[in-house]
Amino acid sequence: MTIVTSPRRVVIGIDTHLDTIHLGAITDTGQLLGDAESPPPRPATGPRSVGPAVSATW
Repeated sequence: MTIVTSPRRVVIGIDTHLDTIHLGAITDTGQLLGDAESPPPRPATGPRSVGPAVSATW
């Protein structure tokens, strides 16, 4: 088990393109925490339509 004695600052970036959405997370010291890529959500077709979710385990 890891015990963290001070809070870490995290920077999250999102890069959107026509064919993909890319997410990345790094610490304030530049350590990569993780990244994920997903197709963009489809246009809504009704009041409750939701595009695909992007998830990552870091």
